[in-house]
Amino acid sequence: MSTFNTVRMLVSALQQVGLNEKQAKIYLACLELGKTSIKEIARKSEVKRTTIYDVIDEMIKEGIIKTASEGKKKRFLAVNPKELKIIIKQRENLLEQILPKLASIDNVSKTKPGIYFYEGTDGMKIVLAQVLNEAKEILGFSSAEDHFANLGNYWPNFLKNRIKKKIPVKTILKDSLKAQERKKIGRQELREVKISPKSYDHHSLIMIWGDKIAMFSFKKEMMAIVIESKELAQSQRSMFYLIWDLLKK
Repeated sequence: MSTFNTVRMLVSALQQVGLNEKQAKIYLACLELGKTSIKEIARKSEVKRTTIYDVIDEMIKEGIIKTASEGKKKRFLAVNPKELKIIIKQRENLLEQILPKLASIDNVSKTKPGIYFYEGTDGMKIVLAQVLNEAKEILGFSSAEDHFANLGNYWPNFLKNRIKKKIPVKTILKDSLKAQERKKIGRQELREVKISPKSYDHHSLIMIWGDKIAMFSFKKEMMAIVIESKELAQSQRSMFYLIWDLLKK
């Protein structure tokens, strides 16, 4: 992987754990440069110098960037990755503490079904993270090849975390070599598989869990839609089992 692609991947990963794009670029620049100046951070991160001052002040408040003196000059350095992990964990713990209060004032989910749109592979990863956090069981329709082709290393990681959390899956896969492989190793990966004929072609993924339905499109529209509705989720669940019972083992 080229240096450019590596940096882009790291920026994307840092955004997923809570930093915005400018913060991620500045953090990586400081991490590589060590104790450094605003001028060098701007050069390395490609973030405008006029913007960096406000962003880096916020990062200092959050503990992601530290300051040091070098004579009369002020220098900046990134906390090491282990310290960053602790900071992010503290954010997660804080969110866990206030979740009950947030839920108590959440009017939207109480009054009507919610429909949410997520664009690109980064949006899809956000939805899959929701699945891991919420699901007790997953029902799905999918094309196995598309997971690996479009989500790269994230899909095996999702699978690993699903197994770790002991979330079982029933899935109807479009017939293919990859689908047959998934069926063969299904039991060890907490997965039951039935195969649909190749004539029913599609490049998508549908997941049903709890009161939610997620629909992923892997062709021209790289996007995901999440529908939160108890009635609609139950309807899709019934439709899944109707097809499941009609398919041979």
